[in-house]
Amino acid sequence: MSACSSQGVTQGEKQVNDTTVNEVPDTTLVNPTIDATDTLTDLRYEYHRVDGGRATEVLSISGGKTPEDAYIYSRVLGSIEGWSYTKVDARAALDTLAQVVLKHDLASHRYVALKNEDTTRSRWMVEAKYASGKVVSVVEYFEPNDAAEAALRTQVEGIFANLLHRLLSEPLNGDYSCSTYDANDRLTQRIDYLPDGTVRGGYDPDDPTSTF
Repeated sequence: MSACSSQGVTQGEKQVNDTTVNEVPDTTLVNPTIDATDTLTDLRYEYHRVDGGRATEVLSISGGKTPEDAYIYSRVLGSIEGWSYTKVDARAALDTLAQVVLKHDLASHRYVALKNEDTTRSRWMVEAKYASGKVVSVVEYFEPNDAAEAALRTQVEGIFANLLHRLLSEPLNGDYSCSTYDANDRLTQRIDYLPDGTVRGGYDPDDPTSTF
């Protein structure tokens, strides 16, 4: 899938690398203790490299309140396109991602809300939400060839890739969308599709009245 016109939710994926001034981090917040009994409901992973060549990756998954609400968003590393799918069977992937959160002890990292990222530095970010209401939010800055960063990214990428492979090997159950970004990670267009590939709408931030 290399072009939006070929195939990929309209869940409002955030515009990464927003140029607005970041809020002052709340240093009173800490990540909660997470154990194997906590049920992961949502996870967002982001990777941004801004030195030695710019690259962005955003992977997001939600189990939803019902299977009808579940979705996955995938913008793989270096791509200008992000694909989002609705009505996804996300439970197995979320359970595996929960083990990744535990394995890498992400709850032990300093709490930083994703909106407080420093967009001028290379970084990886994770926000994990649980059925209990617990939220783990991490922003970590890294240097090139950081082994710990690479290990985490490889595992998360693999889980998303496996889910997408299974999802796209059968007819889709829900609508899907493709979002396109420019070199500064600004959303330039989103096209929305019905499960059979028929265009059902879209959004152009430069011309919100456009029809698709």
